[in-house]
Amino acid sequence: MKKRRFAFWVIVAVLASACGQHPDVAARFNEAEKLMMEKPDSARYILEQMDTAAFHSLRTKARYSLLHTMSIDRCGIDSTDYSLIKPADYYYLKFGNSKERARMHFYKGRLHYNNKDFDSALKDFLIALHISEHINSLWLKGMICAWTAAVYHENYSDHEELQYRLKAYDYFRQYGDEKYIDNATYLLAFAYHDNRAFAKSDSLYSLIDPTSRFYPQALVGLANNEVFKENFDASRAVSYFKEAQELGAWFSADMYYQYAYALLHNGQLEQSNSLLGRLKDVPDNVKTLFWKYLIARDKGDFEQALSLLEKYRKESGEFVIMQQSQSAYKSVSDYYSTLSRQSEEKATKVMLLSVIGVLGLLSLVLVFIILKQRQLILVREERDELEKNNRELTQALYELKACEKDDTLNKELAEQKWKSYIKMYRRQFATLGKLYGKDVRKSVLPEQLETIVIDIFHELSDREARYGDFEQRLNKDLDNIMLKYRTDFPQETKEHYRFVSLIFAGFKDPAIAAILGENTSGISSKKTRLKKRVLEKETPNKDFYSVFFD
Repeated sequence: MKKRRFAFWVIVAVLASACGQHPDVAARFNEAEKLMMEKPDSARYILEQMDTAAFHSLRTKARYSLLHTMSIDRCGIDSTDYSLIKPADYYYLKFGNSKERARMHFYKGRLHYNNKDFDSALKDFLIALHISEHINSLWLKGMICAWTAAVYHENYSDHEELQYRLKAYDYFRQYGDEKYIDNATYLLAFAYHDNRAFAKSDSLYSLIDPTSRFYPQALVGLANNEVFKENFDASRAVSYFKEAQELGAWFSADMYYQYAYALLHNGQLEQSNSLLGRLKDVPDNVKTLFWKYLIARDKGDFEQALSLLEKYRKESGEFVIMQQSQSAYKSVSDYYSTLSRQSEEKATKVMLLSVIGVLGLLSLVLVFIILKQRQLILVREERDELEKNNRELTQALYELKACEKDDTLNKELAEQKWKSYIKMYRRQFATLGKLYGKDVRKSVLPEQLETIVIDIFHELSDREARYGDFEQRLNKDLDNIMLKYRTDFPQETKEHYRFVSLIFAGFKDPAIAAILGENTSGISSKKTRLKKRVLEKETPNKDFYSVFFD
């Protein structure tokens, strides 16, 4: 009996040592955490002197992982190494409390942000913000909102950026640390500028104390606001720019061009030309081209202005980024809305499952009867979707043709119409893919679409002659896309070109698998490899192809 008791206590001791932290390790973790806010360098030093090979429990590894990631970030090092946070991610998702999970998601989001994976960063920031509602940390909530706003700024989502800048400002005001308040004030003023609320932006910049390290940049912001106003005061803008420069403010390239623009309108032509001369070797971007165009125009050099305007139109692609950000925002917002509703859904989950079960059983019986009587019938939702997509495609095509006839339309809008047309076109084929192999008849298909749908299905048959007609259809509708692809990727098999044409058309994986007689998982893998190959190879049509991959 004594031997059994001894063995029992030995097992308990071993388990305790495996699951817990060594007192010395825990003390050093606590010390590092205390230093994290004011002396992050010291916190990082303590952590990096520890022997991580001696960590055996997942809990210890998770805490080290989180604190180490925090210390690196607090030291101003923009790490992109996801392995730093991985042990914390693995452990805290299962066993962490609200504070641990909120911090883990926030710093995981910071790593995604540094990697320019803004969709993933936004997802983690929003989850962190949701979890942080249950903890008392104004600083953390402020930081999460501030970096969420930074993601929206990167994606040119000005309205959303402003909303989260306001939240960050409120949290830091409650937190009470002046340096965070000044920073939040400066960034909020910048967000108001992006939303063209210049008066609000000016008032916030003016709140920043002259002794603050943000004061020189606030002067740049005031000058920036001034030159964007409809009737701007050139003298005031020059005064702001000059004082900011004397105080050592950082100027971006386009800010220097704004300075030159203000000098020109203030009658200081020589100083403006001198500044422009110092900028002649600075590489151009969309923003600098815009200001160079305005300067040339207002100096009366219309030939150069016209040339710069054309370059600006060619370089400008911000609307593409905006479309991507809206898509990312919608997907993440949908996820976040679902997450925030979970507590409410739990109360009615049992009842809903019961109702769904009964409805599901009835649906199966109904489907069985329909399949038995008519083999297969299109449900009303699919038919309505097909009609709706066709109307949208017709409208997109009409706008595209009108756009091509309008010589005054700028290139950005023209490209936007083209991408809208492609989106509608591919959505229509995604819907058609649901019908492949089904009994398509007048009784279930809109009359105006019956002929074209049947023709497309015939073109997708195994007969090579018919399939050539499908490629001709794509070339006609999508700016000779298959001709371009065959030129850029010659000597491929006919099976390869057939697969590529289905991808470009917009068919989803299950439909492609049905058409080619393959399994869906195999199609998904082939699609991933194709996308990588096409987008990595430098071809004249690389950007053109990128729009056709989901």
